[in-house]
Amino acid sequence: DPQEDLERLCQLAEEAQRFSPIVGLEPIDTKPWAGIAILQPQGLMLDIRGLGHLFGSETQLAQQLNTWLNNHGYQAIVAVADTVGAAWGLSRYGWRSYSTNPIIQSSTDSTLPDYLAPLPVEALRLSLPAAQKLQRLGIYTIGELLQLPRHSLASRLGDEVPTRLAQILGEIPETFPAWRPLPDFCLEQRLEYPTDRQDSLSELLKQMIATLTQKLKQQGQGALRIQCCLRGIETPPRLLQLGL
Repeated sequence: DPQEDLERLCQLAEEAQRFSPIVGLEPIDTKPWAGIAILQPQGLMLDIRGLGHLFGSETQLAQQLNTWLNNHGYQAIVAVADTVGAAWGLSRYGWRSYSTNPIIQSSTDSTLPDYLAPLPVEALRLSLPAAQKLQRLGIYTIGELLQLPRHSLASRLGDEVPTRLAQILGEIPETFPAWRPLPDFCLEQRLEYPTDRQDSLSELLKQMIATLTQKLKQQGQGALRIQCCLRGIETPPRLLQLGL
């Protein structure tokens, strides 16, 4: 269920703010990247700059993050790197090049290209035609691509390849939008005395729906599901749902 998957990922993004105040969904372009036919985010991005010491180290932060996901019933690949592109590439492809360890961290005593070199060119988030063009030239890894003269890449391969390469190397700054959950529109009405009169309840619901509709209209939003919970004094709550 793609919609349910996305809703759950958004919930995880909100809960993951215990590890970082800046949490976002995996950035997605209008066209699928080579080798990854994704139409919606399947991962989370966390900005942990300057936060490692609060958890002992960046490695321990990643371990706690992985444990937290495991406790939620998920198996994840957690990658720590210096750039958005490098973190994405390592999490998607690094486990194939390094180990089956669910936590992959760039070594502090190596330069950025060193630990990116074994990754396939798909880790650059290239379109399928760009990746296929590189492979026809016999270039399958980022390390092989880095051996080519950088100044000639654009003329030989177009702008996409050198731009993605510069992003993953940190030469072009790249960020991701922080996840901010949409507000839940909720109305509550407490009655002075309990009632079981259908006409009174219907009129009250009519007024509340009108108010809710106006709030949604002001925000330029709509509703996929409306819930109404009736709570009595001596009876269990009754939940009414309207799917749209």
